[in-house]
Amino acid sequence: MNGGDLSVAVVGGGIGGLAAALSLLRAGFDVQVFERASALMEVGAGIQISPNASRLLHRLGLAAALDQTGVRSEAVHQRRWHDGRTLQRAPLGEAGEAAIGAPYYHFHRADVLKAPADALAAFKGWHPKVGAIIGAVDETFIWALFDRAPLDRWSVGRVTRLGDACHAMLPFMAQGAAQSIEDGATLAACLLQDSAADVPSALRRYEALRRPRATRLQEMARANKTRFHLSDGPEQQARDTLLATRGDRTIEALG
Repeated sequence: MNGGDLSVAVVGGGIGGLAAALSLLRAGFDVQVFERASALMEVGAGIQISPNASRLLHRLGLAAALDQTGVRSEAVHQRRWHDGRTLQRAPLGEAGEAAIGAPYYHFHRADVLKAPADALAAFKGWHPKVGAIIGAVDETFIWALFDRAPLDRWSVGRVTRLGDACHAMLPFMAQGAAQSIEDGATLAACLLQDSAADVPSALRRYEALRRPRATRLQEMARANKTRFHLSDGPEQQARDTLLATRGDRTIEALG
């Protein structure tokens, strides 16, 4: 594969921008990344890379680096806040990897954590395991969660968007970074097919391929915001029963 003489400017050196740049470089394009920060710093708490994204990163030759710094999750385990009762447990680990074809990783964004007295107070009365987890860290943070309505379009002429710039989503599907990585891989494939011949057409095809999937996951994350935080009562009881009988199907939707 070769991107020919086409030059691509990636504006923003976040996860999506760097993943796109790597995909484009591997496809043979001339790529320049523009980032206003003088150094790449760790921001936020943790990040999950689900199989739909780790599969792409492995293809880019990053498997060894991911295994060195990441933790392969054994399961998604949802518990009742009050008594610790298991609501559902979706296996990942070796069984999940065999079924889906790629691992599910967790990574730390920050190296040093310092613990906070108020976090323990906020979760007073919860199951003791919650308090034990909070008590094991050195510092916690409060930061904003950002969501946005789906955009009507991502591309204009020879310019397009990817990642949070066009589909910022709540973290309740753990898909913000993963969808950015998918964007980069799809963008490279579409540009490679048309190369310099018709960049606007390639960007329209990229948008047509990516926008429905990103929008669907935005909507699922938005729905989980409510589903995960139901007040005790009939709706919560119905949700718990459904999880116990059918499990959580969100992981299956990502494969």
